[in-house]
Amino acid sequence: MHHFLINFGGEITVKGRRTRESFVRRLEHNLRDALDAHGHSDAVLRREWTRIFVSSSEPELAPLLSRVFGVQSVARAEVRPWRDFEHLVSLGSELFLDVVRGRTFAVRARRGAEATRIPFKSPDVERAIGSRLLEQSAGVDLEAPEVVVRIELHGDEAWFFHQRADGPGGLPAGTEGRALALLSGGFDSPVAAWRMMRRGLRLDYVFFNLGGDEHRDRVLDVAKILSDRWSFGYRPKLHLIDLREAAQELKQQTPPRLWQVLLKRRMLAIAERMAWALRARGLVTGDALGQVSSQTLSNLGVVQHDTRLPVLRPLVGACKDEIFVDARRMDTYDASSKVPEYCGLTPEDGSSVAATHSTVEEVQQAERALDPHLPSRLLDERATFDLRALDLARARSTNLAIEDLDALGEELDRVVWIDLRSRAAYEAWHLGDEGSGQSKHLAFPAVLDTFRSLDPDRDYVTYCEVGLKSAQLAAAMVEAGYRARHVAGGSHRALRWAERRHDPALRAALSPVLLDDSR
Repeated sequence: MHHFLINFGGEITVKGRRTRESFVRRLEHNLRDALDAHGHSDAVLRREWTRIFVSSSEPELAPLLSRVFGVQSVARAEVRPWRDFEHLVSLGSELFLDVVRGRTFAVRARRGAEATRIPFKSPDVERAIGSRLLEQSAGVDLEAPEVVVRIELHGDEAWFFHQRADGPGGLPAGTEGRALALLSGGFDSPVAAWRMMRRGLRLDYVFFNLGGDEHRDRVLDVAKILSDRWSFGYRPKLHLIDLREAAQELKQQTPPRLWQVLLKRRMLAIAERMAWALRARGLVTGDALGQVSSQTLSNLGVVQHDTRLPVLRPLVGACKDEIFVDARRMDTYDASSKVPEYCGLTPEDGSSVAATHSTVEEVQQAERALDPHLPSRLLDERATFDLRALDLARARSTNLAIEDLDALGEELDRVVWIDLRSRAAYEAWHLGDEGSGQSKHLAFPAVLDTFRSLDPDRDYVTYCEVGLKSAQLAAAMVEAGYRARHVAGGSHRALRWAERRHDPALRAALSPVLLDDSR
């Protein structure tokens, strides 16, 4: 077995006894989840007042354990039983001799909570081991040594180590409750989410899609990193809302100079409704003061004016270089650099400049021209995903573009269309009219367990609101031996193909924004 010594953050150690015990239990729970999620369920955890100990058959656990919030450092250690002072010094001298050879060094010894009745002091151990190592080293340097060798005594065990992996520190995720983070996928919002998880928040995410399939896919790459590398102790959900209809409404009904502020208010209003439903008690954004027109001090106040929940902005005073440092540490930098920037709310003729100092009165006046029922409808149509369970690579392998649908030709009459949207959306319109195959409406996520009752000799095409539920189902069906693909881009793409091929009258009956070919 390989042994790891976890030192938890100083903020935990200064809490009162009951709070500290609660936080350490949560930290232990989160560590266990990290280990289980990465296939290390054989690991054994044990805790005492100042440390958590992990033993596992896996020798390289430090990088994983050091990504759990609340962990200050992780050290892989050699663990030896010891009998007396002389035995302890001999063990340390033997284990550290090659480590200090030709280098300046310092010895640090510590007695754990279960070793306080030992008849000698920590400095006695430091001096005795140091004198044994001195001859083979380049000398003792207590201020800036090349290597620090450490001994910790925990009961009848001595833990020897000389390297530590720094953790994120902070508080264990979940100790401060639940919040909803607005995730755009760029550099700022993932870093904001990461910083708030480090303060003990359990986060779910909402992504407002404005840029179509590519924007959605790139943001999902970022969300998966946040989920799989950092969100331990719970299973974060991603709520995906197609906001393109709302953006189009803004362009048609409101002054261009207010578009950016109005869009942010729309996002915040929808996110707040969702947060109340999820019993989340705060919203997290990646706003940084003065970064863009909607993030001036004046506009930040206008944006959140009608929001009752706390709006947490951990980056409000951060510079971009600082944000980049955190993004690299989190491993989101490369993924965020590929997220396309949405520029659809900039007047193409340059006739208007975005307002940097709007007022509550003027934005509320502009909002009177907007559909008051649209936010509720968008919430009802949202797609929700368990990020841990979402296999993006496998889902994307079943993509079916509009050009692929056109190429089906005579094969269409053998296709079974599986519609995963709401029953109301299915009854309004669906694929599978006469001459283009059969149609089924199936409920998600139950269909992930029940699809095996379908005829394995048919060809299946799945579709949903945004293309993620259908991708999951198609991937699961392919894995089970079915011939299945899904409509990439969701119901908007399916609808465009249907009205173009089968029912031109559909264009007159449906909202123009749903049939916008630029989507």
